[in-house]
Amino acid sequence: MLRDGNSPAWIRQTASRLRRQGMAGPSLVLRMLDQRVDRRLPRSWFQRLAKAALADAGFRMTDEHPVHDEDGRLLAELDLAIIGLRIGVECQSWRWHATPTARADDARRKRALRRLGWEIVEVWWSDLDDMAGVAEELRARVRERVPTISTELWS
Repeated sequence: MLRDGNSPAWIRQTASRLRRQGMAGPSLVLRMLDQRVDRRLPRSWFQRLAKAALADAGFRMTDEHPVHDEDGRLLAELDLAIIGLRIGVECQSWRWHATPTARADDARRKRALRRLGWEIVEVWWSDLDDMAGVAEELRARVRERVPTISTELWS
């Protein structure tokens, strides 16, 4: 409902009005709304899978983190991010990122993000079979940013 453009106030009002004994749906919507308001929502199933796999590896990440350039223009909305360390994870699918034009656009955006101090780790669908390898790459990026970080604290 939020992605469809409905306001949180309207959703809350409608669900509250429809709430009745023995009807779980409206109460579930209200609980979900409480969890989601003021948080960015993942755009894709792939992103949810990657976030869950990285959470299993100990990473807490923010969804859809906006990054603006020096002039305040939106440069990117990183799929996942460890904001304090300026590490982003981009979930790349062949559908959106495999064409020569898309790859060139991604490379330009990645260079611009690096100029702003961001490190980007790419995750492709095929990486879902080796998320341990992706997690190790992410740990290496974290160690580069904070060399003395405890191995227990990856986010």
